[in-house]
This record gives sequence, C-alpha cells and structure tokens, in this order.
Amino acid sequence: MKWLLVSIVFSLTMSCFGQKNDYVWIIGGNSVNHLHNGFQWGTAIANFKQDPVSFEFDNRITMDLSGTNSIVSDNTGKLMMYSNGMYVQNYLHRDIPGLDTISYSLHWENFNYHNYLPDGSDWKSGLSGNQWILMLPDPSNASAYYIFHPYVELSNGPSYLAHFMMSKVIFDDQAGEGRTVFKDSIVSSGIFQWGLTAVRHGNGRDWWLIHGTKYNLTYDIYLLNPAGIHLHHREDEIYRSFHRNTYEQLCFSPRGDKLVVAEGLELTDTIRISIYDFDRCSGHLSKNSSKLLTLERYFIYGSTAFSRDGKYLYYNDGIQMYQCDMDVHDILSTEMVVATYDGSVIEYYDGKLIFYKMTLGPDGRIYCIPPGNTRSIHTIEYPEEKGAASTIIQNKIALPIKNFNSIPNVPYYRLGPFDGSSCDTLGLDNNPVANFRYAQDTTDALTLRFTDLSYFRPESWEWDFGDGAYFSGRKPFNHTFPIAGNYKVCLTVKNEISVHTHCRDIIIGTTSSDDVQMLNVNVSLFPNPVEDLFNVNISEYIPSDAKLVLCDVLGNRLLDKKVFYGQNTINVHDLPKGVYLYTITENGMNIKDGKIVKL
Repeated sequence: MKWLLVSIVFSLTMSCFGQKNDYVWIIGGNSVNHLHNGFQWGTAIANFKQDPVSFEFDNRITMDLSGTNSIVSDNTGKLMMYSNGMYVQNYLHRDIPGLDTISYSLHWENFNYHNYLPDGSDWKSGLSGNQWILMLPDPSNASAYYIFHPYVELSNGPSYLAHFMMSKVIFDDQAGEGRTVFKDSIVSSGIFQWGLTAVRHGNGRDWWLIHGTKYNLTYDIYLLNPAGIHLHHREDEIYRSFHRNTYEQLCFSPRGDKLVVAEGLELTDTIRISIYDFDRCSGHLSKNSSKLLTLERYFIYGSTAFSRDGKYLYYNDGIQMYQCDMDVHDILSTEMVVATYDGSVIEYYDGKLIFYKMTLGPDGRIYCIPPGNTRSIHTIEYPEEKGAASTIIQNKIALPIKNFNSIPNVPYYRLGPFDGSSCDTLGLDNNPVANFRYAQDTTDALTLRFTDLSYFRPESWEWDFGDGAYFSGRKPFNHTFPIAGNYKVCLTVKNEISVHTHCRDIIIGTTSSDDVQMLNVNVSLFPNPVEDLFNVNISEYIPSDAKLVLCDVLGNRLLDKKVFYGQNTINVHDLPKGVYLYTITENGMNIKDGKIVKL
C-alpha cells in the first residue's frame, strides 16, 4: 500500500512539472519539400526518445521554420504542436483550426510568400527572430498549451514589436487534433526585444516568462499560473546596452538560478555577455558580481548554453567556443577556449560552418548550428566536463535538409520545486527520475562511456552493468564488458523522498543469426537520394566489427569504411551521379543492404 501511494504521488508530481515536453525537434530551411538544383529543401524531425537521436527528412511538414521555431510535446514526449510565429500545426502536421495565422499584420503579409510554389500554393514562411515565440503547457491542464508571440508591424525603419500576445490550444476535441480556445489575446502593450524565455517557478508548477523591452533598459517578468498570465513586475535597475540594433539571446541555467544575456551590437562588432542571479521564488533579477564584456569578436551573433548541472557556461563568437565555471566567484577568470572553428565550409559555396546558435538538448548534449543554409550541426558531447573533456565535435550531424538559422526555442523542463522552501506552496516533491545514455569507444567495441541524464534532484547513483560489475557514483565514465553479448544495464537513483530505476538492454557484437534479424530494424541510412553526405545510424546495438561497403552497379568496390554505434557520416562528394549498392556487415554477416542514389 505504501508503494502504491508513492506511485500515485510520483505520477501526480510528474504531471505537474513534466519532463519530456522538449523531446521532439523540427528544423528546416523552408517549406518547399522537393529537390532543387540537387539539394533537398524541407524540414527534418528528431525524437529524443531514440538513442542515438537522428534528424530525418519528413515530407509531411510543410512549414518554414527558418529563424522562429517553437515546439512542444506532452509529458510523455509525444509531439503536440509547433509554430514559426505565423502558422501553428499539430502533431498530424495539419493546421489547427483558427490558428492558421496568428498575429496577422502587414509584417505577416510582407514575409509570407503567396503562390510561390510550382502548384500555385503558398510558401508558409515565418518570423525571423530565434526567440520571438514560446510554447508552454498549461500549469493546470495537461491537455492545454499556451503560445506566447509578438504582434509585428512594419515601420519606415527596423521592424518593431507592438504587442506581446498569446493564444491557447486544448487537445480535448473528439479527433484529438486540437481546438483554439482563443488567439491573439494581448498580454501587454508596448514594444519588446528579441529574447523570450521561461523558467519554472519555485513551486514546480508555474512559470516565469521574461523578455527585454526595446529602447529601454528593463526586463518585463510575467507569471504564468492556473489563473493565466500577468505582468508580475518590471526590472528597471538591470544593466542593458542602450542600442537600437541589438541581437539578444536569453538563457536560463538548468538550475534556474542564473540568467545569461548575449547581446550582439551590429554597429560596434561587439558581443556582450551579462550574467544575472535569478530568484525562482520572487522572480527578481539581480546583478551578478561577474559580467563578461567581450569586444571586437569575429561574429556578433554569438550564443550561450549551460551544461545540465548548471556548472559550466558555454558561449561562442563564431570562431571560438568558450567555457566558464559558474560555481566560482570570479567567473571570468575561468574562461577558456574549448574549440576553434576547423575551417570547414558549405559544400556548394564558400560559406563558413562556424559556431552560431546553441541550445541544450534533452540528451545532455549541447547542439550548435552554423549560420545560413547549412546541413550540419556541431555538438558538445559532454558539457559537464571541464575543458577539452567536454568534447566538441564539429559537423557531427549531417542533416538531410538545409537548415536556415533554425533551432527550437524551448525552456528546460526537468527542473522541480524547492522542497520545503517558502515558495513551495504546493507541497510537491522532487521524486528523482533515472536516465542515462552511452557511447561506443571507437578503439574498443567492448568499452562504453555512460553519461548520467537523471533529474529532479537525485542524491545517489547506483549502476549495475549486468556483467557482475557495479559502480556507485554519478560518473562511471568508461566500462569495459568482458565479452560480446546481451547485457541489462540499470541505473538506480534516490533521494530522501523516493527511488527510481531505469534499465536498458545493450547488445554488443553479433552472436547468432537471430541477432541479425533484429539488427535490420536498428540500422538506418539517410538521406536517400544523397548529395554529398549521408548518415548510417546504428542504435541499440554496439558493433564489434561493422563495415559499410559501397559498390557501383558492376560490383566495383568504391568505399570500405568501419561504422560504429550512433550516427556515422559518409562523404560521397567525389562520386559521380548514379545508383550505388551498399552492404553493412558485422563480423562477416550481412545486417543491411540496399541501393543509394547520388544526385
């Protein structure tokens, strides 16, 4: 009976402050889902329930997500809806009735291209700002979601935001496709800056929303609770640059105790990164003793992101990636360069694949996109590690589509309440949730690196590797299994409130023909047709000696490459156009074969 009660409480707590609302990402350069001049236009979708995650082309998505990109899933990780600031579509990739347009204005007309496509239909363009729109679940209704967005007008000068607005959708209709509760409701009048982000209230249920006001040195802070949203207060004593042409990104720490603002000043080629302390109970900002002032950097549209534990802050100026330790008094003294742009360029023109917008993913990695029409993503594999151990891999992910400055604007959902604090008025508990990911050591198929992804304040970690070995602690780093085979790896986390265990079946090497049958499901190759790069994605299975062989139709071997667990990027830029045959083998056994078309 006691465990039944714990289970019920755990379920209620999870429904209050969620966990997987950011598990689906959609990115892409525009809504034209066709091949043009040899390049795939359209959008790609990724589901972080899969490990490793992969971005795959989806021709059902017809919305341009360049620049403005917001998306929300339910607590289980099921996609609910997404928007580019002008249109809103549901998980079926259909317009939600009443929300085919939001914040209709002259700006909307100017940037939405009518009769652009060959069939005479419209190109569903969107707003250009990265943090112009944000979707959040209703704190009191698991089926309802808010969309916070601007009303954009055009003037003789730069565009300005006249109103801060909201719309609401509820998925309680019979078809489950969503219905509009209201749209374009004015939250506040006036003009606000680019950045719009949110963080959990200390009670674990409500949300703080924040944006800077344009032409003013203030931040507006709103509280979203079951009663709706209201302007809580205005912070007017916080230093901000008084500059008309400012790019601004707001980023809360996963702990919720820090707000970092990155400002790019176009006329002075300056990136200013300011750090503020934030009180999740009162919603107040205060000046931090450290403020980073970085001048004359190469690229003014820098970006910031935190590690999952909030210890390390990352920011870039295009050419270099920096890391700072947030747990020391003099933050700036810990600044170090952890990666430098490697000189890679876009395949089809001399565009530099430098660092640009960043965000923390649900899998604990930081994802960084290059600017412009590009088809790759940089990653920070282990952001919680110091210096070079954080492992920046440039152009790790080869996208099947061109992505134009698009990465989702989502808050950090895995932040619970302040247990026992004055602001924890709801009495919610941080019941811990165990989770982890793993990666293959390319020099030893039997050695895996495990990374803890647990959340809601665990205090102890117990690992069972299924081979008779155990480990106590958060960071087991590498573990070597004795032989190839099947292993059930479990992580148990606990705190003073409860305990939770997460297990995963890990298969290392091929032991029988039955394994081969199973592997056909876990190996994918995309995109196909291919321009220059394609991915071989291997999940749930750790190859001991897997190889990709590529032949022409006459059987001549053109490429022989070892492939590993996760995403492998294959470059076929130098091959002529045509049809090729591929075979993926493991220890001499065929696990995947087919045809691939080179455009």
